[in-house]
Amino acid sequence: MQRRKFPSPEFWPGAEQLTYYLLLPALLFSAIISAQVDLASYLGLVIPYMAPFLFMGLILLLFRKRLGQDYPAFTSIFQGAIRFNSYVGFSIALAVFGQEGLARAAMFIALVIPLVNVMTVLVLSGGGQPGGIRILRSLVRNPLIIACVSALFLKALEVKVLSVLIEFLSILGRASLPLGLMVVGAALCFRKPAEDLLPIMIAGGSRLILMPLLMFASCHALGVTGLAHSIAVLFAALPGSPAAYVLARQMGGDHRLMANLTTVQILVSFVTLPIVLALEGYFAS
Repeated sequence: MQRRKFPSPEFWPGAEQLTYYLLLPALLFSAIISAQVDLASYLGLVIPYMAPFLFMGLILLLFRKRLGQDYPAFTSIFQGAIRFNSYVGFSIALAVFGQEGLARAAMFIALVIPLVNVMTVLVLSGGGQPGGIRILRSLVRNPLIIACVSALFLKALEVKVLSVLIEFLSILGRASLPLGLMVVGAALCFRKPAEDLLPIMIAGGSRLILMPLLMFASCHALGVTGLAHSIAVLFAALPGSPAAYVLARQMGGDHRLMANLTTVQILVSFVTLPIVLALEGYFAS
């Protein structure tokens, strides 16, 4: 579609904004509001869900100088290892685990996305002033976080939301996943990937292999079972997020390398994701 320029190249930025700011938040809000989830047990997932991301970030920082990359390139490796593609995750969660899986996925990102945003902004700030206001602004303006937190807040207060509103948001949100996946596909772009082989391998191995292993170990050790376990491993195994490219451009990272990392990870994940899901299903049973 992109090669044939149909739709036109100008279509995709608008489609991405529509999906990110309206359709996907509507889907997440309706999924959480409709889910039958014990919020008290949900709070018990904070440590097992966050620990793998913190551990991965710490390992990368400790070995930064041994990677042999300049600092802008390191920030792209860091983002490539930490950030994940929510569009792909929600699509798989809905297809494999149904509406309950989608609700669990929304709750996963409500916990993890704020942490990931803080970590990546701190690293992109170069170890200087981290810009607390910038971090706070990125969190309170994130439409996915707003949708998830507001839905959880209403559930905690046991506020009854009109069923017609929930159904409207659900219908609106159904367009987010196919459109979001097309946006991801349109963003695929190689730019001299051979020059970036080492950072691609480091970030890809960390993101697609090490992260799901860490998440599996964390959940298993801390007693997370069932669907909460499967969703966590799924999202830990997702490829990098195209949003990392935008952040790299805005904050002085190596955006060319970031584009290569994201593209390669998405392509390789066609092989790694089915393997991870199969292994998760085997051990879960």
